[in-house]
Amino acid sequence: MNIKKYWRSVKKGFFWPVQYIAKIPGITPNLLTSFRVVIMIPIAVWSLLTGWLTLGYGMLVLCYILDGYDGKLSRIQQEVLNREQGSSYSKAHRPHINQLFMKGETPLGAFLDPLADKLTFWVFLPVIGMTVLNSYLILGAISFGVILTLVRPFKRWMKIGNSRANVFGKVKMWMEFFSLVAAAIAAHLFSSSEIAIWVANALLFCAIGLAVASLHRHLQPWWDPSSQA
Repeated sequence: MNIKKYWRSVKKGFFWPVQYIAKIPGITPNLLTSFRVVIMIPIAVWSLLTGWLTLGYGMLVLCYILDGYDGKLSRIQQEVLNREQGSSYSKAHRPHINQLFMKGETPLGAFLDPLADKLTFWVFLPVIGMTVLNSYLILGAISFGVILTLVRPFKRWMKIGNSRANVFGKVKMWMEFFSLVAAAIAAHLFSSSEIAIWVANALLFCAIGLAVASLHRHLQPWWDPSSQA
């Protein structure tokens, strides 16, 4: 079987509901993202801390599903807007609260969506991994995540290099996700297994290493102006 063809089929099936969500009046990508941060994450955290594991992990899975849906929804709605009336906003505009209710791609969405992804990881990492992950690794992962989050807008403000996510940052994101999954497995399925705990910590350690590499790439233009990091 052609792997690329199979992967395209999987993605098509995953995003299939978005075409119907896009037709619901009043639904915008930024409202979907905000709902994830304001409602779903607190409910999931409360559920996990009080022992309602099925509800907590169910909410966490939905958070990651909506993470994919809000970006796809913005692209679908933007295509419709472009066909009907052209671009609905100027990219020179800054994020504004009114953009919560705007369909399509907005500066607020470009800021809010990646921030929501990071908040999901920063919140759930200590909640899920407090019994199986090294506390210094948890602190390091969150600290480097915050630093990277601040570095990219600072580079845009200073007009140094480019502020797009580099390959280390993209791989780091997946490593963080898998470390979270491994921590959940080690905490609730194989809590007596030293191997499961070791794997969870090793994945988080690798994620921190990738964060350091990503930070180095972002800061490289400071001492190497010819770099396009």
